[in-house]
Amino acid sequence: MNLKPPTDIVIYSIENAITSYRKFAGNNIKKVESNITVDQALKGPSKSELKLLDSL
Repeated sequence: MNLKPPTDIVIYSIENAITSYRKFAGNNIKKVESNITVDQALKGPSKSELKLLDSL
């Protein structure tokens, strides 16, 4: 019987959870704004984008 070490199982579970969350978040973001990625949504607007919005 060849068992995987517990660290491999935990790391796989974390990676799987992150992948599932990114798919879920991506689908929700697409409902609001279709031209941005999950990373861009999590980062938020840049300083120059905030200045531009303030000037409007």
